[in-house]
Amino acid sequence: MSPDADLYWKAAGGYMRYKDGFPTTSAAGESGNVGSRWTGYSAGGGMLVKLRLGSGFTLEPALDVAVARLENSADYSGAAAPLQPLFDGLLFNWQTNAWLITPSIGLDWSHVIGDAKLDLRGHVARSWIGSFGESTTFQSFSEAANAYSIRADFAQPTSYRIADRALPWVAYGGYSGFFGANRDALGFDAVAEVGGGLEVPLHADRPDSERVRLAAGCLFGPDVRGWTPGLSLQY
Repeated sequence: MSPDADLYWKAAGGYMRYKDGFPTTSAAGESGNVGSRWTGYSAGGGMLVKLRLGSGFTLEPALDVAVARLENSADYSGAAAPLQPLFDGLLFNWQTNAWLITPSIGLDWSHVIGDAKLDLRGHVARSWIGSFGESTTFQSFSEAANAYSIRADFAQPTSYRIADRALPWVAYGGYSGFFGANRDALGFDAVAEVGGGLEVPLHADRPDSERVRLAAGCLFGPDVRGWTPGLSLQY
């Protein structure tokens, strides 16, 4: 675009799976259980502009769009079996699709420490999400949400090389959450993540070029526990 601005495109895909059990007890004292599984798939893309402000700071406005598929399946056992006609299509055994539009703005600060690099980034976003193709009208929704995040990445080269490219290790930590009227719509309003991995620069003669990152992290927070693997393009 210009010496102080670059335009990037990005694409992403996601997969999520979660299981839980809901024990029940009948009036006669018999026990039962509803074993439920939530599965989600998503694909999206977007555009991002990097505006270099000087002194290591970069302003990053962006726009992302995505579509997702959400599914729930459940098995009823024991005393929970009579509940199936009541709960199917309402709480369990349903499917829906969704669209998502998210404009955002971020501020990044980069600092080189010897052969290592530290990145600090904060961002805020506004998302509009709506459903379509629902299996029942109970899964229909149209909402808006606000999100924020702060994140630190530290990368340092190792002695290993792939295709004549230095192979840096990376450690990261972050905190993100929602704010506004619908901040607890997912059952939690904040989550922290710590993790690490390895990066491979796309250009052998430019260690600071775009990198392919393979990483894994742990998620934790109020009512949140989990882990996340990732393969991403860093720029």
